[in-house]
Amino acid sequence: MPTFGESRSCGRAVCWIASLVWVAAVGIVTAQIRDPVAAVHGTLKAFFPELVDDRHFVIVYRTAPANRTWTTDGFLQSFGLEVVESRDAFLRDNTSERIGKGLLDVSSDFDPDGSLRALHVIGTANHFLELLALRSVVEKNTNWSDDDVVRLLSDKGARYTPANRAAFVAQLPRMATLVEIFGAMPSIEEAVFMIRPLDSSGRPTVVLTWDVVFQCRVAGKQLRYDATFEPLEGKLLHLGRIND
Repeated sequence: MPTFGESRSCGRAVCWIASLVWVAAVGIVTAQIRDPVAAVHGTLKAFFPELVDDRHFVIVYRTAPANRTWTTDGFLQSFGLEVVESRDAFLRDNTSERIGKGLLDVSSDFDPDGSLRALHVIGTANHFLELLALRSVVEKNTNWSDDDVVRLLSDKGARYTPANRAAFVAQLPRMATLVEIFGAMPSIEEAVFMIRPLDSSGRPTVVLTWDVVFQCRVAGKQLRYDATFEPLEGKLLHLGRIND
């Protein structure tokens, strides 16, 4: 039987069989592929087995204009996969000195049924580093009252301080856009500005964010979520499911 490299000199049917045998040998029979990411990962295992271990890390991505319609199916039709030397290599550009300096970085975690577990957003677009700087100032001034903290936020041009709760709540109808994630309209329970809530050990922790709790019916389940927004422009920082 001719090898894969001899396909030009053989009959079409014989070449097709030879090609199928070659593909089957590396475990990537096209007719059996149902998960594109797993298929590409399988290619790595077949041709670069030295890179498939617990030391190397894989990044899966797609690059396209932000105004295109983004769907899972579309992503899986054309995506990239990058292998980096280690977790440290992956985090090399995400040190405390560099994290948040990009325009926007989104990480997410979903259940198999498609319901969101958590989504984190950091970057210049949501004033992540500016928020960290404000927190640092408050942490250094332990004798400040809540009024002092609110005054600092106002001096820094924050649009949504606790004094502007009505304005913040008024723009929450934007939450309706979350139907893209949840498939249903969220029902808002509360919106509270967190200055220094107590952590699990009872110690005050400087937060300086709006905390919005809402319910939504996802995949036949009634779930509760928590959304966090920064005070400068009310940009999203975090979405997370509340474990009841």
